[in-house]
Amino acid sequence: MFAVVLVYVLIIALKLQRLEREVDEIAGRVPEDAEEAPREPARVG
Repeated sequence: MFAVVLVYVLIIALKLQRLEREVDEIAGRVPEDAEEAPREPARVG
């Protein structure tokens, strides 16, 4: 049973590592001085 949990944790760690690389790549495409577009206020509730 321990081996199954260990393999599961390993798979999740590898997926998380890949996701982190993808996020870093996407974040690198956005210019540092990019301004956010103005947003409309929205009613909540």
